[in-house]
Amino acid sequence: MGSADPILTVVIVSGAGVLVLTWLQRQRQFAIWRDGHRAWPVLTLMAGLLAVPMIVVDVLGGFPSLFNVQAPHSLLFYPTIALVAEITFHVLPVGAASLTGKWIFPRADRGRFLTAAIIAIALIEPLLQVSWFAGRSPVWVSAFLGVCVYVVNLTGLYLFRRFDFFTMYFFRFVYYAVWHVAWGYVRVRSGPGG
Repeated sequence: MGSADPILTVVIVSGAGVLVLTWLQRQRQFAIWRDGHRAWPVLTLMAGLLAVPMIVVDVLGGFPSLFNVQAPHSLLFYPTIALVAEITFHVLPVGAASLTGKWIFPRADRGRFLTAAIIAIALIEPLLQVSWFAGRSPVWVSAFLGVCVYVVNLTGLYLFRRFDFFTMYFFRFVYYAVWHVAWGYVRVRSGPGG
């Protein structure tokens, strides 16, 4: 969040997210919450497995040592930053794409436009993270990071479209719980990546 006040940032981003999610739900394109699906165990396993390659690269020394927020602060920080990330990188761009599609394309073409937009939206976070790590990690680590984060984002956006916002959030939450919270606790104590 840079120099921005974190509490104010979370409040503003969350408020914007609620507005856009409400509009998307009224358009019947996305939902905030849907009852009925039983994908939680599979999503937990998938998110955990996607964290494993990141951990392996970290063990090989791929990431800077001052990388994780330490416990117990991580228990509040990562669920909160997961919410901010989902709204910033997914909800707001999807809302903008949906509105653009509604203005520009006939009804029959809006679904295809939104699918293409989602594939492009999934690139926002990986490109940002790769730019953050440029010069601080080897090139192969940046490339690997970009691919992994793209897969996480594309999966999350698929879950948003297929199920709902909370399913997408849950997926990132589990990913962060394994990669940043659990592994972060281990790496801070043992010093990998430094």
